[in-house]
Amino acid sequence: STGSFAFIEQLSQALKATKSERDTLHKQLTESEERRGVLENEAVASQEATKDLPLLKAQVAQLTREVNEKDMEIQALQEDINDVRDMYKSQLNTLIGGEVTNGSFRGTVPPSKQSAEVKQTSEKPVIPSSFTGMRTF
Repeated sequence: STGSFAFIEQLSQALKATKSERDTLHKQLTESEERRGVLENEAVASQEATKDLPLLKAQVAQLTREVNEKDMEIQALQEDINDVRDMYKSQLNTLIGGEVTNGSFRGTVPPSKQSAEVKQTSEKPVIPSSFTGMRTF
């Protein structure tokens, strides 16, 4: 009788251990299924992104070309501004009879050019509004 009681106790403990193991395996299965779902979603998103990649690469290439063109245009405009500035300085030097550098005048106006007309031009020159921001000579 005690042997059968011990045997029933062993079977009961084996049942509890098996149930615990089953619960652990069920939990692992649930976690694995959730992880698989996440990975499937990521795979779908990755495939969609891969489909968009050539379009995005083309857009990057086009925008890079446009930026390079704008850089070249800016450089050409800066060179044009410098040319106009140099021509303006040259004209001022010719009219005044001296040299204008960095906003100061070096030279004298010859007496023959000291007419009222030259005195008017030797005043501060009128700079067109399109040259605002470039008033230093």
